[in-house]
Amino acid sequence: MVYWILPTAAAIEASDQKNVLHDGFPALGCAWGGLDVIFGVYRQKRLESLKNAHQQLEKALLSCQEKMLNSHQASFADKLHWRGRAINLALQCAQGAVIASGGAANIIDHPAGRVYREALQFSVSGQTGAVMENSLGQLLWLGGQCYD
Repeated sequence: MVYWILPTAAAIEASDQKNVLHDGFPALGCAWGGLDVIFGVYRQKRLESLKNAHQQLEKALLSCQEKMLNSHQASFADKLHWRGRAINLALQCAQGAVIASGGAANIIDHPAGRVYREALQFSVSGQTGAVMENSLGQLLWLGGQCYD
C-alpha cells in the first residue's frame, strides 16, 4: 500500500502566497499578443483611435510588467494586485484586438479570437480565492470608477 503525504492547508496557503505572480506572466504575454493584433490592424487602416488604444494599453502593460519583474521584495498584497492587473490587461488587450479586427475575429483561427480565448483561460489559470477576489475587484474599478 502507498501512503501519500498531502500538504497541509498552511503549506498550500504559503505556496499560494509565494507563487502568486507565476501565472501572471503568461497573461502578460497574451496582452502583448493582443497589442500585436491591434498594431497590425492599425498598419492596415491607419485609424488614430487604433494608434491611441495601442499606445495607452502598451504604456499600462509596460508599467505592469516592470512592477511584476521587480517585485522580489513586494508584499503579497502588491503582488496580488499586479497579478490581477496582468489578467485585466490581457482581457483588455484581447478585447481591443477583437474590436479592431471586427467580424474577422469570429473566424476560429483568427489571431484576435485566439488571443481572446487565451485571455479567458489565463484569467482563471492557477486561480486562488485571493486572485479571484482581486480580479473581480479590478473588474469593477475599471478606469478608477466603480460601477454602481
